[in-house]
Amino acid sequence: METFTGIAAHDLRGPLLQMQDLSRFLIEDLSETPPDMAEARRLADGISRAAARLDRVVTGTLDYVRAGREEGSALTDLGGIIRDIAAACLPSGARLTVEGELPAVPARPVEMDIVLRNLIDNAVKHHPHRTPTISVTYRPGAGGRAHVVEVADDGPGIPPERRDTLFRPGGTVAGEERGMGLAMVRRLVDGWGGTVDVADAPGGGALFRVAWPG
Repeated sequence: METFTGIAAHDLRGPLLQMQDLSRFLIEDLSETPPDMAEARRLADGISRAAARLDRVVTGTLDYVRAGREEGSALTDLGGIIRDIAAACLPSGARLTVEGELPAVPARPVEMDIVLRNLIDNAVKHHPHRTPTISVTYRPGAGGRAHVVEVADDGPGIPPERRDTLFRPGGTVAGEERGMGLAMVRRLVDGWGGTVDVADAPGGGALFRVAWPG
């Protein structure tokens, strides 16, 4: 819990301090005669972007705290979730392909959305140009008793020495940023009685494999 609190405080403090500084500069600029409106607009835009970043941090933190608390079970339309994520998360130039069919699977829709959204967003954030080619594959597990979803990308991949800590709160792909995304993925999949691991993608890049019982 101490680790979680420290990471959350760190992630929240950054955009808050940025908003404070930009607000002070904006007030100073507007106090001039005449005010520099171009600079004021630039500062206001910076405040808006910092606020959006703060909102993402708060949302991600709440998702992490709530992970695994959704009651009941349901069938989740994998194809529908992937289409929604692609529309919302993929920047211009990025590409997402689906290998085979994406059926309805036994999982809570909100939790599956969090898992896949974080894995796809991770591929975008850590691609050198933020324009990855991402593939999503579904296949039945051994004996048809389990489900497996794989998310692969063509990014730099993840060195083996970083894979042990990747799914801990604050663990990262690049070894630079702190975050909750992959820790949230692990927490949710653990709650399904499943596993999540990472390997090298066949053509280079990273491959995340999520497996859970059906």
